[in-house]
Amino acid sequence: MNSFTENDWAELRGKLQGVLDSEVICGRECGCQFALWHNGELKLDICAGFSDASRKKAVTTETLFPIYSSGKPLLAAAVLRAVERGLLRVDMPLCELWEEFGNRGKEAVTIEHVLSHRAGLNILPKTANMGELA
Repeated sequence: MNSFTENDWAELRGKLQGVLDSEVICGRECGCQFALWHNGELKLDICAGFSDASRKKAVTTETLFPIYSSGKPLLAAAVLRAVERGLLRVDMPLCELWEEFGNRGKEAVTIEHVLSHRAGLNILPKTANMGELA
């Protein structure tokens, strides 16, 4: 049962819009969006700020943002479910699952190392351009 009335949603929308606007005004964010779905219905879809560093192009609810790390929690949950079911072990070297990974000193990197950001994989290979990296 939905205990929120349309007035409640409007009040929440106003408060959250104030938070987004405040983050842009004080300089912590250049531009941002927030969407909230409740029981399969889009209830809030708000934005603030700019989509470029020159602050000329306003963010809209349709503006696309790169979200590089958004899949990490989903992958972690999936891996931990596989651990829970006995399909994987957190102390398992990653190269047991991905043979090609186990080279250049990465042979001992475990699933736990990857999930806890301790695998030492923070250095990108030298490439001529981003296309080559992709």
